[in-house]
Amino acid sequence: MKQNPKQVTDTAAAIERYLGSRPQAAETVEGIARWWLHRQRFDDSVEMVQRALDLLVRRGVVERLALSGGQPMYRKAPGESSSEVRALM
Repeated sequence: MKQNPKQVTDTAAAIERYLGSRPQAAETVEGIARWWLHRQRFDDSVEMVQRALDLLVRRGVVERLALSGGQPMYRKAPGESSSEVRALM
């Protein structure tokens, strides 16, 4: 399977981030692909979603609800129409 240089450097960066947060980690190539990169991409995705939600909260498009369990929930802010949400994108 042919990989472009950007994919290789992106994968290398993901491995570096993983090792930065878990310096004692060690794994086979297959394990790195299955566990480290999958986990790192999930972590990156969660971070990106959080940043996007923070932006939408600041814009008043989404509201954050505090739950007793500690994890907040998000929903469309009252009074926001879907056309307004699309216009902000």
